[in-house]
Amino acid sequence: MTPQKKKRSSILFLLGSDEFLLEKRAVQLLEIETLRLTNPSVEIFESAESILEEVIESCLTPPLFTKEKYIWVRNLKVLEKAHAQDEVKFLSFLKQEMPSQNTLVLTHTKVDQRRKIILELKKVAQVEVIETQEQGVREQVQGMLKASQKRMAPQVYDLFVEWTGHDPLASRAELEKVITYVGPSREVIEEDDLWAVVSSNKEEPFFKFVDELLTRKIDAPLKVLHQLMRQEESGIGLVTHFINSLRMLIQVRSLIEEGYWKEGSTLSYYDKQKIQQWVNGLPPEVSGAFPKESNLLRQHPYRLYLLLQQSSNFTISELKSLFLSACQAYWELVNSKPVEKVLEKLVFKTVNGT
Repeated sequence: MTPQKKKRSSILFLLGSDEFLLEKRAVQLLEIETLRLTNPSVEIFESAESILEEVIESCLTPPLFTKEKYIWVRNLKVLEKAHAQDEVKFLSFLKQEMPSQNTLVLTHTKVDQRRKIILELKKVAQVEVIETQEQGVREQVQGMLKASQKRMAPQVYDLFVEWTGHDPLASRAELEKVITYVGPSREVIEEDDLWAVVSSNKEEPFFKFVDELLTRKIDAPLKVLHQLMRQEESGIGLVTHFINSLRMLIQVRSLIEEGYWKEGSTLSYYDKQKIQQWVNGLPPEVSGAFPKESNLLRQHPYRLYLLLQQSSNFTISELKSLFLSACQAYWELVNSKPVEKVLEKLVFKTVNGT
């Protein structure tokens, strides 16, 4: 089903498995440049049940400083599993008329389409299901390569897709690893680079390993590490991912210690918009000093939230020492040292600080 051109006082409801494709389609249908925070007419709400009343209030309030207002809600929990009171509130809202300047954009990845709330929403909204297709993944990869000033030969791309499939989430995570591995000194991504770092498993355990490791608890990261070794995953790829995370943690810790961000904040991951505003508000002399790779300004707000939480577990000197240890582990692996032994040593170094 293809919706008609956007009407005023409208609701746009897009369903699909990947936020990248959903956002791209919404921008196309609305005929605007972006749904990002850089667009002053966009108000973004993330996935949380507690924001339902804020969403409704925003939808019913005309824009103050722009001619139009787009209220973009990603994965609003009331559409999945809601308390009866929340469902009544949302159903009541659907019967009301929004100001003519407002458009509500709902992008969602998982719903039970038999529920009354979804059926009622479909009666008043423009609805489209965005299927994940090869072309969407190809466009995503091309965009990431262009942004990082990298190139990939057709045969290398075919191998990349063979390993990662047409899942945008998996291909994005794997390509980020490859780009980090290649670094700023090389423009062309070669087949050997894929062999070095791309996970042969379509699931992505590297993020889980690093996130568990940065809690400084020993059991979980060791369990994931041993699982990776049984799957014969790339030790070099894992260390490269860890080095990239440490680069960003050092930046976050430095910003905290220099007074740009406050430590001990009560932020939750629902406050992604506020976190992104912090980053965008950094002085040019600070933001301009960020390296091209591992740049905080390019990170999703949820990743920034995690970095803020993780940085509280370390001092700046500990992070710098860990960075040197991770680089040393990288060179040991390049020189064919036993993978499991090298990585276990890095885990103990991170957890114990020795």
